[in-house]
Amino acid sequence: MGALVFFEDNGCRGDVVGVWSEDDDPPVIRFNRTPGFRNDEARSLRIVDLPANTTIRLYDDSSGRRSDDWVEITTRRHIREYGVHSFERSYEDSSVRVRYHPRDDLDGKVSRAEIDVTGVLPNPPLTPG
Repeated sequence: MGALVFFEDNGCRGDVVGVWSEDDDPPVIRFNRTPGFRNDEARSLRIVDLPANTTIRLYDDSSGRRSDDWVEITTRRHIREYGVHSFERSYEDSSVRVRYHPRDDLDGKVSRAEIDVTGVLPNPPLTPG
């Protein structure tokens, strides 16, 4: 069973501010409304046991609007365990592709997460800006 573990500090350190499990429904987390998650606290995450082509989108905006900071993380292979140490950097390696879309800051400001393990998560509406 796959999971995402969100941490209060960069580098997958500090307090855990939320845990998403592949069994959780729905695959959309509003950090300000979902029990067990702390809004505007996550700065890093650990990916655990998720398949290739899983997409994780994290937003500063709780509605998922792209007019504020957001990041898209895509697994390139099956991930047993992998740390995304900051959401404010774009990079690729053999495990993940991370695309950060800056406006302000995202570390410590995450309010929404969308997780697509099946490839069917709809794209959020585009907003000008």
